[in-house]
Amino acid sequence: MYPQKEGIKHTIISFEPLFHIPAFRGMTDAQIGKKLGIATQTVRAMRYNQEVPFDTIRAVCHALECQPGDIMKAIFAEYFPAKDE
Repeated sequence: MYPQKEGIKHTIISFEPLFHIPAFRGMTDAQIGKKLGIATQTVRAMRYNQEVPFDTIRAVCHALECQPGDIMKAIFAEYFPAKDE
């Protein structure tokens, strides 16, 4: 078992698996967005691991006929110390 750290755990979600889909290799964010039916800015947010609404993830999974785990993964967790009360 790993030792438990005190504080708040923050996990970063990466959409790296989405961008490794062979059909998307070499495509621009605008081209990917058009193919998935989402805005270019949303694709860019996904590329840079920014927060994306769940409805967007659902729409992408629907377009690709896949599960969320097929297009995203947790890459690491940060711990922020808990505030003393």
